[in-house]
Amino acid sequence: MKNNFFTLLIVPLVILSLFFGLVLPAQAQGISTPNEISLLQISASEIQLNGPYDSSTVTFGLPASWNLTAGAKLQLNMAVSFSTVVKQGADITAPVVQGGTLTVRFNGVTVGVLSLNETGEVSSVFVLPASSLVSQRSDGRMELSFVLDSGISCFVNQQMTVFVHTNTLFTLPHEDVTPDTSLINFPRPLNQDSVFAETAIVVVPDQPSSTELRAALTVAAGLGSMAGTGLTMDMTTIGKLTPEQQAANQLILVGKAASLPLLNDLTLPFSAGGGQFKLESGSEDNGVVQMVTSPWAAGKVVLIVAGNTDAGVLKASQAVSTGLLRPNSSPNLAIVKQVQSNQIAATAPVDQTLTDLALAEKKLLAAPGKAIKTLRFGSTSSASYRFFMPAGQTVSPDAYFDLVFGHSTLLNYTRSGLVVMVNGQPIGTVRMSDTTAAKTTNHTQFSIPSTVIVPGYNKLEIRANLIPNDACTNPQFDGLWVTIWPESSVHLPLIPNQVAPISVVDLTAYPAPFILEPTLSTTAFVLPHNDLDAWRSALRIANFLGNRTQGAFFTFATFYGDEIKDPERAQYHLLMVGRPSQLPVISEINPNLPAPFGSSSDIAIESNMQVQFSIPESSPTGYVELLASPWNPDNIIVAALGNSPEGVSWAASALVDAPLRSRLAGNFAAISGSQVITTDTRLTSFVAGTDTIQGIAPDASPANIVLSSPTSNQPGWILPAIYVAFALILIVLIIVIVGAWLRSRKA
Repeated sequence: MKNNFFTLLIVPLVILSLFFGLVLPAQAQGISTPNEISLLQISASEIQLNGPYDSSTVTFGLPASWNLTAGAKLQLNMAVSFSTVVKQGADITAPVVQGGTLTVRFNGVTVGVLSLNETGEVSSVFVLPASSLVSQRSDGRMELSFVLDSGISCFVNQQMTVFVHTNTLFTLPHEDVTPDTSLINFPRPLNQDSVFAETAIVVVPDQPSSTELRAALTVAAGLGSMAGTGLTMDMTTIGKLTPEQQAANQLILVGKAASLPLLNDLTLPFSAGGGQFKLESGSEDNGVVQMVTSPWAAGKVVLIVAGNTDAGVLKASQAVSTGLLRPNSSPNLAIVKQVQSNQIAATAPVDQTLTDLALAEKKLLAAPGKAIKTLRFGSTSSASYRFFMPAGQTVSPDAYFDLVFGHSTLLNYTRSGLVVMVNGQPIGTVRMSDTTAAKTTNHTQFSIPSTVIVPGYNKLEIRANLIPNDACTNPQFDGLWVTIWPESSVHLPLIPNQVAPISVVDLTAYPAPFILEPTLSTTAFVLPHNDLDAWRSALRIANFLGNRTQGAFFTFATFYGDEIKDPERAQYHLLMVGRPSQLPVISEINPNLPAPFGSSSDIAIESNMQVQFSIPESSPTGYVELLASPWNPDNIIVAALGNSPEGVSWAASALVDAPLRSRLAGNFAAISGSQVITTDTRLTSFVAGTDTIQGIAPDASPANIVLSSPTSNQPGWILPAIYVAFALILIVLIIVIVGAWLRSRKA
């Protein structure tokens, strides 16, 4: 009986251990050591290597404030699979185990060679020497390479496969250093292109002028073009900026010096005494751009986009949107004298060789420019160059790229080849043969269509897929290669980029027509006074449009809802953002809206919906409405409206977030969180239905715009349910144990 008692006592202890083993590790998974980076953060999937020879390389960036120190290591976790071979006549119980080797390189330095003689899960730790901690790339990114050699498979019947798991872990001890704030490297370190998400908050005055708001949106569009989705942006005002936000984010101060008291807390190369920059006489409207380390957060920076006047602030913002800043008396200071808002004629030569492009790249980036590129199997697989396209220009139908190349005879011609791409779009391929292999130089010409050209810098890329004719050709002998000769050239006759007017039928065409003009010069934002939530939503839209147009710089306009007058109303496509009751211009176009609003109401009258619902004022709802401009039928108006700050944010999300945006249709959409309901009020019958998108949460409120580490996706009810279940089990066990103990006493 005593044994039964102790057995019963052990049961709850076992359950307790299982319970805490379940709960605590699950919670700990969200906690990461600052020094650790997993392969999952670098690559979304496992790396697969197939024998007899294979290789793979991944790159990643580190924060600008990291200076790597001694003690770095790589914990490699992988699965190895290969067949074992039995010699003829040998005892089948003693197979001959073959295998191969895996060479691991970090930044070009071999950090270890692993013998692969066992199948199954393999884990190994490599110490990273100091020489391997320095990037060899011009962009400063770290490079991890794997080279598989199972050449024994060429002599025996064996196939090896290696999967490098995503839980492979770097441990990178480091010390925090002051980021380099030189504007030559802009947008770095504001956007660091690292494995960690970067966040920036644009800070504007408490009562910004429409020009100061325009400057803030211009900066957002420019960073959207340069940084893409690598930099998450938000907005607040001087008065609402919290210490938590200062400590957690990069800051971008936009406005007149007199409206930015935070400038007094910064150590600036060009200070603003008494709320004014001491500019030279006659240059009062100059713009001032500065970048300094943040006094509120280690490793963060503060970008100042300012001036003494609205005109100066706008010049500074447009200069920032170009991404090219020339230092003044200090490397982290730029004075902007003038910005050419008009499109200017091209000055670039029509014909340029790859040598010319490489030299231009060297001058621009102060990095070595190599004209001759040799692409090899298991090593470099692509070569890229950049050429510039001035705003307002594009290429004529005669544009082409003349590729001059040579290649090895050891390639499998049916599986090998070259692909030529411009801005990620393929414009042609090269198929190899014994005829092309017999020539040192071969010429192939590819037309460059104007549709792949964007204003600013364009990327010309040659990708190689090099497959050996014999799988057992050892790549270490460098017998598999393609050479891109520097005589290769681009022929780029330029013509004005005439954007023909289009008829925007419905919301499926968005973001057209706004992005049809690369500088967004035909677009104007219309915003309410004193509405930070609407300004935040407009910032997200501007950032998105900048990313989509990839303009060389941005010149769109911004107006308050009670300030936009003729001829501006007829001049622009309009993006209206905010609550209808706070935008006086909405009352003027209310009869033309697909779903108008009642007097002094922010609830749309959805008379053309198949089912009409009663929506209380307290229930957040967003609206996206499209209509032809009543002031110019060649222009359109897209209004992102809402009956609350949350509703306006939902409407903006429908114009920015891809899953929601893809559901837009017709000329009216009602948005409730992740639900989008669309219709076309110009038709006599209901033509669109309801699309529900799972997993998209509403935007945070202004009080919660500190952007930090992500939270768990685990539903909130799971943990309480586990605790309740455990408590019930524990109660039952106590009853059983006490009952058994009483029975044993009675016996």
